Amino acid sequence: MAKTKVEQYIFQPGIPIKDNRYRMAHDLIKNNVEFICDEVTAWIGEQVKLEPTYPDAYAGIVANKEFLKDEVMSWFDIAYPGAHDLKYSVSAATYEPTTGVMELTVGSHGFVVGSTIRINTDSLTFTCAMDSHATNHTYPRATGSNAPGGYDYAYLTPTAITAITSTTITVNVGTSGNQTVHTFISALADCIISNERHEKCERDTGYNIDAITSDLYNGGNSKTIEYAKKYWEGTNSNLANATEQNYAVLVNNKLIEIINDYILTNTAWTTAQVPVVTTQNTSNPLAESNAKNRVTELGTILNDVTVNGLGSMPAVTPSWSNFTYDGVLCERDTRINLQGLDGDGGILYDLRYGGNEQTRYTASKYFIDSTPQIDGDRTPEIFAKNYVRDLINNYILPQPAQAQTYPFALALLDANKEFIADEVMAWFDYNYPTIHNASRHQKCERDTRYNLDAIRSDLYTGGNHQVIKMASKYWQGTTGQLPGGQTILTTDGAHGRTVGDVVEVRGLILSCEMGTKTYPVADFANIHSSNQTFTVRTQNLTATTFEISLGTSAIAQTYVKGGVAIPQAGVQNNNRLDIRNFDFNISTGIATITTMGGATVTATAHGKDKGDLVAVDGVVLSCAMGSKTYPVNNFSTLHSTNQAFSVSATNLTTDTFEVSFGMSAIAHTYVSGGTIIKDGNVRIAISDFVYVNGTGICTITSADHGLAENDTIQLRGVVMTCVYGTKVYPAIPHAGIYPVTKV
Repeated sequence: MAKTKVEQYIFQPGIPIKDNRYRMAHDLIKNNVEFICDEVTAWIGEQVKLEPTYPDAYAGIVANKEFLKDEVMSWFDIAYPGAHDLKYSVSAATYEPTTGVMELTVGSHGFVVGSTIRINTDSLTFTCAMDSHATNHTYPRATGSNAPGGYDYAYLTPTAITAITSTTITVNVGTSGNQTVHTFISALADCIISNERHEKCERDTGYNIDAITSDLYNGGNSKTIEYAKKYWEGTNSNLANATEQNYAVLVNNKLIEIINDYILTNTAWTTAQVPVVTTQNTSNPLAESNAKNRVTELGTILNDVTVNGLGSMPAVTPSWSNFTYDGVLCERDTRINLQGLDGDGGILYDLRYGGNEQTRYTASKYFIDSTPQIDGDRTPEIFAKNYVRDLINNYILPQPAQAQTYPFALALLDANKEFIADEVMAWFDYNYPTIHNASRHQKCERDTRYNLDAIRSDLYTGGNHQVIKMASKYWQGTTGQLPGGQTILTTDGAHGRTVGDVVEVRGLILSCEMGTKTYPVADFANIHSSNQTFTVRTQNLTATTFEISLGTSAIAQTYVKGGVAIPQAGVQNNNRLDIRNFDFNISTGIATITTMGGATVTATAHGKDKGDLVAVDGVVLSCAMGSKTYPVNNFSTLHSTNQAFSVSATNLTTDTFEVSFGMSAIAHTYVSGGTIIKDGNVRIAISDFVYVNGTGICTITSADHGLAENDTIQLRGVVMTCVYGTKVYPAIPHAGIYPVTKV
């Protein structure tokens, strides 16, 4: 908890008035040093916690970086032929067939060693001694060569310059199977094309991809702005003219189009490369839902600055998501910046005595010679210092009324955050049991925690900034970001409904790229397998048999053995009835349960009435998929609902560790998400989760976790996929209690 801001000014005697330059500002800041240190550290923590990122979009673009560069440049060369060309004519040439070295006389030029050129197809004419120089032959050839592909090495291929004089350039165009002497005859005009502009455009496209992916992965826009600035030197564009600027925008627009419509969606793009050099990678996860908007936003920054200059630069938003910091060191450095090592230096010293001696001294400590003492991107550090500056200028010095905060409410919320999130989700699933699948449940629980974090932040700092920021994420302009949304149903006749009426919808047949489905989904396999509480039905209720509704299924199920009915919720000792028979009608969804000793066997009466609660456990059924135990409550047989695990000594590093999850017969693959919860409710995001079902061992990767052997941690929200679909592990345990609907 930050210290309370000190409002009053206390004059420090003993310093001549001429040297007490800003005595009121000095004392206001000095009396609030601890408050400022606590505030900036808390502010950094809030930025790190709330920063959205797009790791799947990042992975897809990075995997296709070279493909994107080649495709964008191939598209440009076809759409705007010659736009990048600077042409030269050849007046003389020599070719050595044994080495492939060719010297071309092109007159005065600006090439350097390493520059590349293209030679127009069939533009150079030679004779050779093989036929005593009787016939002319043109190069480079598109067909007829003995080289791989049937075309000459230099055909449509940039070729590097290996040597130059003031009027000649030397390149290697590949050896020839005809080792006889070759003699130059003539050349077409403007047949040598400088590849410099093309290469620079392709280079800049790669830089722009790097900027976009960096800001997608880390959040913010700082890297995009950094690269956009490179198009200008003050008010002078580094592009030759307005036409070049227009070309740069066209290239950026095509880049954004291919990324958004093809890379992020894993949709095949029809290549324009001739010959094909790189191919598209479509094996990456589909990008996050808002990634397209983010890519477009960053691309717009590049275009605006390219055309309109540095004056159109937006405000820099730093990248916080992968920013790591030590709160103790942050407080220490802020304190030193303000008051030096001994409490009388830093900014406060320079405010009192004038000059900037102490400020320069403390600033110099961020480097040792030319070596920075802060690793990585330092933009967040600068923003943290700007936050201190603004806090002092806007709140400490003017002495405004302090925003009301709620420390006791904050403490209660912190102590109950996980409880609140779990209770909210349990309430929702109980009252709206068919709304959430596993993925939606996970996202809703995630968003609930985000909302709690936002409320917590504003309770701590006052105001409503973080709540508004979080609420705005539910919308992109006028488009809601929640899936499902609202569905407009047109009835066959007048429906007679008004706003607020409750209706039941069944049997809607919809089609999508995954096929045709009937909604709302109500099947045994997907909805009721993990439900353990049922209502006993009125129909066919006898002393030893009763019915419950499981929901219909498209898959035939046959009872094998086992099962337990617990007739009274919460009272499971000496009140468990073994199930003798379990007849499930898939077309009606009704299961008829016979307890041990029922009318068809012996007489152990179940003693249940309609509306009583029972718990069902361990019913073994067989179907086309094999034998299963219902209600389902297992990822492995041991750890489906276990959320606490012990860290193994094996393969323990700073960013990886192992836990035993229990063996499974089913292979599982990590998709995304997951959180490690350490002692003190410290949460660390999981970046990789490798589960070996044969051993039950999970290897978990995260940022520096600080764990030791035998530490106990909790795991939450790990999204995995297997042959049966996508699941969230560890599973949420179920009570196993159901109301009787029939006896």
